Amino acid sequence: MVSYRFCRPDDAPLLLNVINHCWDAHFEGAPLDVRGYKREVHELQLWASSSMIALEGDDPVAVVVGSKRVDSTWISRVGVHPDCLRRGHASHLINSLLRKMAILGPAHVCAEIPVTHQIAEALFSAQGFEPVAPVLKDLVWRGSPQPARAGPHVSVLEWRDVCDHALLEVAKPCAWSSARQVLDAIADDLTVWALVSDRLEAVAVFRDFEGVRQLKVLAWEQDRSGLAAATILLIDVCATSDGVVEAIKWNEGVATGLLQTQGFITRGEHQIWQIFTTNEM
Repeated sequence: MVSYRFCRPDDAPLLLNVINHCWDAHFEGAPLDVRGYKREVHELQLWASSSMIALEGDDPVAVVVGSKRVDSTWISRVGVHPDCLRRGHASHLINSLLRKMAILGPAHVCAEIPVTHQIAEALFSAQGFEPVAPVLKDLVWRGSPQPARAGPHVSVLEWRDVCDHALLEVAKPCAWSSARQVLDAIADDLTVWALVSDRLEAVAVFRDFEGVRQLKVLAWEQDRSGLAAATILLIDVCATSDGVVEAIKWNEGVATGLLQTQGFITRGEHQIWQIFTTNEM
């Protein structure tokens, strides 16, 4: 008989095991490990108490993984063991999470679903979730390292120097991983480049992680001078990388347009789905 329950903070090893069997089993590549789990707790606010597992005896059946902030819960994973598909386990877990959030909060619950994943869209739609514009794009640049173009004209700053500047205000809705809370959590790992005149013309924020440069922010004053500065910074971010730069789940708009003019290609697209829970659920 299958049992369902929410996790506790000390359930981390069990939750990780169920993730490996019910989520990672559907994908190629290395499964989530302890280091990766701890990183998601720190960076993405993975919250064991907002995660739920299904077990048959000691055997993993299904999992829902939630991250929690004051104003929202993000469902980062919904997975079912390959031998237990299409038996309603995922729906039961999501519904249970929604009922808990309706009572304890936060009321807002969201997920980010690949636009090509019709089964996942149907699953969340059946639970009352609705899609939210705009589309989130995964973009990647590949090339050969080159000398920096801007050189001494670039000001190397720290995240705390720019985080409250109006240029870096995050457009809403945005991907969970693009929120201010994430950037604050990884501030010590961020590199911040800026071009400055009598104002902050443009700023690029990135992190080098496991051989890939992760572009987190590219912002500029919305005029010709600001755009030119942003273009120069973007060229140098790519040129000084190890050959791969990723911009993951960026809101479709002006910034993604600039990236595409500089050789970034779209690797995938996601749609935010959300629901505001109520006690009537």
